[in-house]
Amino acid sequence: MAAPSSSLTFDDALTLIVASLGSPEQAAGQLRALVGHPSPELRARALEALIEVEGPETVTTAAGALGDPDALVRIAAIELLTAQGREEHRATIWRLALEDADVRVRVHALLNLSAFEGPLDLDALTQLARRSSGALLVASANLLCARGRREWLLPLLEGLFDPEHTTRAMTLTLLEDHVQPQERAFVRRLLMERRGVEALPAVRARMDALLAVWSD
Repeated sequence: MAAPSSSLTFDDALTLIVASLGSPEQAAGQLRALVGHPSPELRARALEALIEVEGPETVTTAAGALGDPDALVRIAAIELLTAQGREEHRATIWRLALEDADVRVRVHALLNLSAFEGPLDLDALTQLARRSSGALLVASANLLCARGRREWLLPLLEGLFDPEHTTRAMTLTLLEDHVQPQERAFVRRLLMERRGVEALPAVRARMDALLAVWSD
């Protein structure tokens, strides 16, 4: 009898996950079992592999993983539930955005909440944004902009000045959805200024892509 997926060695489990990527539906049961594996890396990868597998079993597995002790597993669970449009878990993702001990989880929760249409406590979100900095401020401002709070575009733009290149890159990824035609000239000037001092080629390339989109 084959060993349960959750008891496979790391290498065997990783091989199973990689082999399942072409047709994850056929290995869905094994992938769900791997979400109980002792290795947090394998738990996260199994959730990522399940992202194309719709169904109540997948949703139940992902919802349970929202309470995983590892931050990257919780992030993978958030991504999976968002990809499947599970509005019923919006409140739990919102709680993680406010309360999770790991800032990476809070940032991903906020970014994914932009995909949900249900009500949010915008006063609590505003308070979170006001006491935040870095990636957490950018993610909070992004969600406020998505909910019609246009005054948070300028705080979102502060991400372009962040010392962390990942925050600068994230800000650039988010900007295209929020900058309105009448604001493009101002944002273009700012991007051109920041491009002159940006040290990372990948971030400069993203700036160039936005400048090209807003060239008219």
